[in-house]
Amino acid sequence: MAKSKGSLHGRVVLICFLLVFVALAVISVYLLRSTEDYQIGVVQENIEKTLAQSGLLDKLSTLDIEENAEATQQILDSSWPSGLAADISVVERDFSIAASSNLYYIGKSATDIFDTDLIIKVLRKGESGVSDGYSGEVAIKNFCYAIESAGENVHGV
Repeated sequence: MAKSKGSLHGRVVLICFLLVFVALAVISVYLLRSTEDYQIGVVQENIEKTLAQSGLLDKLSTLDIEENAEATQQILDSSWPSGLAADISVVERDFSIAASSNLYYIGKSATDIFDTDLIIKVLRKGESGVSDGYSGEVAIKNFCYAIESAGENVHGV
C-alpha cells in the first residue's frame, strides 16, 4: 500500500510540474508577441514621424521619379537619417527601385525584395499599408506609402 501512495504522489508532482511548465510557456509566448507588437508600433511611429518632419513624400511628389533617379536619390539621402534602423526605397510604377538607403537595391526589381501585393495595393488605392514578409529566413515588416503627383495620381511608393 505504501508503494502505491509514493507512486501516486510522484504522478501528482509530475502533473503539477507539467502544468506549471505549460503555463509558463503560454505566458512567455504572449509576452514575446506583446513586446514584438510594441516594438513594431514604435518603429512604424518613428518612420511616420520622420517622413512627416522631413517632408520626404512632398519633395518626391514634385519629381518625375523615372526621369530624375539621381535627384530622387539626393532627396532621399538628405531627408532620411542614416541612424534609423530601417531601409527606405523609392519604387517606380514599373516596380524598379529608383533610389534607396540601401545602395544594393537601386536598379533592382521591387518584386524580388518587397511585398508585391502591397505595392500594387498602394499604387492602385493611394493608401499606405503594412505587410509581413521574409528575407531569407528573417521576418521583416514592409511599410508602404504612396508618392502622389500634383494631379493626385500615385507615381511611386
